[in-house]
Amino acid sequence: MTIKQISLFLENKYGRLSELLAVLSKADVHIVSATIADTSDYGLMRLITSDQQKAYKVLKDNGVLVSLNEVVAISVEPQAADFARVVELFTRRGINIEYMYCFNFGHRLVLVLRCSDLSAVREVVRNNSLTFVTETDLMKM
Repeated sequence: MTIKQISLFLENKYGRLSELLAVLSKADVHIVSATIADTSDYGLMRLITSDQQKAYKVLKDNGVLVSLNEVVAISVEPQAADFARVVELFTRRGINIEYMYCFNFGHRLVLVLRCSDLSAVREVVRNNSLTFVTETDLMKM
């Protein structure tokens, strides 16, 4: 089970992040999770929102270079040991984690992963009684 994630290029210039957030705010889009990786010229922002399709359209309509990607979200206990166990399960199965970030959801930690083999991820989750977080779950936030 996958969820949609918004990825966008963010110019590394004063006020640009504020402008983008104002666009989302005006559209009444709620941010569930955000991360930015930067270089000297731009940042790569990844977002999970209360309404991915709406956020995507609003950003695109405002001239933002944006895409929707498939990622996996898994709920675990917030201890480092649980986090490590999930990563180890994927490692043993030969699944490459291209990138990952996390956020708290209630008293749980949600791991958001972009992986090389989504069918293998589903198998690992199913065989190890892990819990997917769905887009419906996220919209309740």
